[in-house]
Amino acid sequence: MNGTVAKIARTYVEAIINKDVDKILALTADDIVCNSPISKLTGKEAFRGFQDGFARMITNITVLAVHGDEEQAVVVYDAETYPVPHSIVAELIKIKDGQLASTDVIYDAALLADRYPGKRRDLVRQWRLLVAGRAQEHSQTNG
Repeated sequence: MNGTVAKIARTYVEAIINKDVDKILALTADDIVCNSPISKLTGKEAFRGFQDGFARMITNITVLAVHGDEEQAVVVYDAETYPVPHSIVAELIKIKDGQLASTDVIYDAALLADRYPGKRRDLVRQWRLLVAGRAQEHSQTNG
């Protein structure tokens, strides 16, 4: 694995484990694209909201693997969160100019929906509002 890409991927996942959203954003390009089962986000502020929301849910993260090449890495971890006790998550992270350019976050969204039967649409809407609100709130306070 390319040393730079490996270092960025490991630093990224360590920041997730430590709930250090500022460190995650320091690694992130301004125009980052984040795809997940419930939404597609573009831009650093939207990504901040996504990471803030995830950080509040995390109870533990266990890294299972980090692999990569010259431009991208795959990070696989077991995410223990308040809504879902165990969820295997994979992220395909693409690096450009030494920063996270995109991440495709892959997990079983049905696990979250199963915890709240009949509420999937509400959960997706609430998550999107949370992400949008956190990004807007951050923009206002750091204006």
